[in-house]
Amino acid sequence: MQKGLTEEKIAQLENYQDSPAFSPREKSAIRYAEKLAVDHDSIDNDEFFIGLQQHFSDAEIVELSIVIGFDIAFGRLLRVFDADPKTCELPGTQRVNIAEPAPTAVRA
Repeated sequence: MQKGLTEEKIAQLENYQDSPAFSPREKSAIRYAEKLAVDHDSIDNDEFFIGLQQHFSDAEIVELSIVIGFDIAFGRLLRVFDADPKTCELPGTQRVNIAEPAPTAVRA
């Protein structure tokens, strides 16, 4: 997979199965992520993983599983805490207006 998503791919994510923007490998990874997030009980270990092995090595499947699992868990925690990562302020931070110069220290 290439790093990042193009605007075209983002626009077509909802219909990734039928989109020519995604490679078979990308479609397989998206399908796996979707199954893990929405209906993990429906994954038939033998049949489903045989399909994944057409596009990924066993080591890549393990890595993909860990990354997907982490993202799912993190997303669920954000929802539980009603946190939006784009607007969540870190404790002890201060907003700085870069348009104004910082005050200078006065020597006595």
